[in-house]
Amino acid sequence: MDNELTPLQSLTAARALIADPKHWTKNTYAKDVEGRSVPATDPEAFCFCSVGALYKVNDVEHMCQGLPGRSFLFKAAFEVSTKYFRDTQGPINLNDKVEHAIVMEMYDRAITLATEGEAA
Repeated sequence: MDNELTPLQSLTAARALIADPKHWTKNTYAKDVEGRSVPATDPEAFCFCSVGALYKVNDVEHMCQGLPGRSFLFKAAFEVSTKYFRDTQGPINLNDKVEHAIVMEMYDRAITLATEGEAA
């Protein structure tokens, strides 16, 4: 990726993409306006899950170790999920089990972790 985003930029942009609940979805990375599942990078993608949003802003089609913000999103998902479940959940499972506000809570925590990471 030529213009790779920092983890903080990546997380902030992905959060903004799904901040409006009508642009957020469950059980697939992305959907078009007709509700059909599409790749997150598809130009017709209209709504995204928590990970699909991260794919979209980084223009990638799958989770890879080097994806900016990935580790912070996972850590945040583990932390947030323990408030609502007996076990930890990754961001995909958490996204599919909770309402939009909790996904935003996960992103807010990930952004805090990334901010602290950049300051270190």
